[in-house]
Amino acid sequence: MLPILRSSTSSLALLAPLMLAFTGVAVASCTPPDDAALPPAGVISGTVSYVGPKPCTESGHVVGAANLLLFETKNLPPPDGLATRSVRISAVPGTLLFADLAPRLTYNADGSRWCPTDGERVTSSVPFSFAAVGGGQFQVRGYYDLVGDFNPAFKITTSSAKGNISGGALLNAAEAAGGQDPIYAQVTIGQRQPDGTYLVPPTGVHLTNVSVSLWKPFAFERPYYHVKSVHYPVLTATASEQVRIVEAPPFVEVASDWHIAYGPSEITSISNALLGLELSATMPAAEMATAQAFPYRFRVGAASTFDLFWDGKARVPGTKSAIVADGLPAYGPSIVVAKLDPNDPKHLAGQANPRVVSSGIVAKEFSLLTLLNATQTTEAHATIVALLRPTLICITDPNVNGPAHIITPFKQSLSDKPVVADEAGLITDVAALLRRDPKKTTFGESCLIPGDYAMNVVYPTSQAWTLPNESGLCMGNEVTGTGTCETKDTSRTTLASQRFVIRIGKAADPKACRAKVDALTKANCLSPSDLAKLEAGTLFD
Repeated sequence: MLPILRSSTSSLALLAPLMLAFTGVAVASCTPPDDAALPPAGVISGTVSYVGPKPCTESGHVVGAANLLLFETKNLPPPDGLATRSVRISAVPGTLLFADLAPRLTYNADGSRWCPTDGERVTSSVPFSFAAVGGGQFQVRGYYDLVGDFNPAFKITTSSAKGNISGGALLNAAEAAGGQDPIYAQVTIGQRQPDGTYLVPPTGVHLTNVSVSLWKPFAFERPYYHVKSVHYPVLTATASEQVRIVEAPPFVEVASDWHIAYGPSEITSISNALLGLELSATMPAAEMATAQAFPYRFRVGAASTFDLFWDGKARVPGTKSAIVADGLPAYGPSIVVAKLDPNDPKHLAGQANPRVVSSGIVAKEFSLLTLLNATQTTEAHATIVALLRPTLICITDPNVNGPAHIITPFKQSLSDKPVVADEAGLITDVAALLRRDPKKTTFGESCLIPGDYAMNVVYPTSQAWTLPNESGLCMGNEVTGTGTCETKDTSRTTLASQRFVIRIGKAADPKACRAKVDALTKANCLSPSDLAKLEAGTLFD
């Protein structure tokens, strides 16, 4: 699996996901709770302003809400980072945001949904806040959910749908509204310490006057998808070996000591040495009706497509050091792979410490040769291909100044070519992406960390879709039935296609893998349960 590397300064990166900042922030103290067990924390508050179409109404209420997402600046969504979840969500109901506009809205007597057709644009604002925020630097990103399909029970719906109104607390709000690239700032809670952490004083911190503007419609739909087929990598550097293809797999598994057959310089052969996943921008036909109905209400159909794009400038991050050939176009959307928490019985939570992540190349077909003659474009495609290679990035220390460690099982391919042509360039790119010190970013030879990994398809607007997700698995107090999730009072049908995981399995040579685990890999890539398995001699078995 190929790491996402350089954060481009091209227009592709500047489409970046709704980063929100602050202006004119005042600092005040706030008294923490009496419970001494709770550490001091901060509050971020201000005003969210909306400029856009009038909202819909239904059953006497305004449809939708302003959903504000708080991200740490050291863990931003693609293309500026590898995050797939925010640290906080603040939802402001539309009934509050548009309270002053109530006389200008229409409410159907039968309670059915009414939506405006006159194209009138309105403005409105209301206070918002995030509470119990720990020390750190943050960005607030958000949108107004005009379609009203946000469901807090399903985290996948925190990603906005097409047509919703995005924006941010911008340093150049007027210029951005006029079409210029937005400029965002940071929201800081606490005082930065020498080790990169932020210390919140005993009285807490209250940041006020944070101004968030929502004004720009999303051009993309959420990147709904399922895995239509898998092309497994060849395991020998011989022309006679054929790629093994599996249709609609429930999961894909590769060995933790996956030895890539060809190196980046072998452009005509390396595609067959990568793990290829064909992604369809819709649901399987047998699941379509369930996916479109309550409680999911996915906005998909048989003709749904991905928005595949290239801005003519951005390249695949790190092409000089880690991928296949200099100058390949960086097609969007991005592919981010992240290790799941093995202790989560519902199989939905990402592993927080350490974070183990990777990413992939997006192509139109199962061949990198199709990228060589690419032109600046935005195209609709029913399917795209994600090409992954055996590389992981491990991050344990949460501090910005903390280390990051990159691993791959073998530094030489089976064809005896370097897997990474420029290790120094790779380290520089990863450090820049993760906002870490290059001197603390390292690259080593180690087997991939066993476990199940989620796969995220992410647009530069932060709109994302993750497998596995809650529509395929049970949550909370739900009991797993035969294709259903049950509680005492409810039942829902699950979507088998949405349970897909990437599995890094046992090694062909577990003993050799255990011998490769050095101090850096132990410190940065292994969870406590991984360390226990390593000590017991079972980690790669």
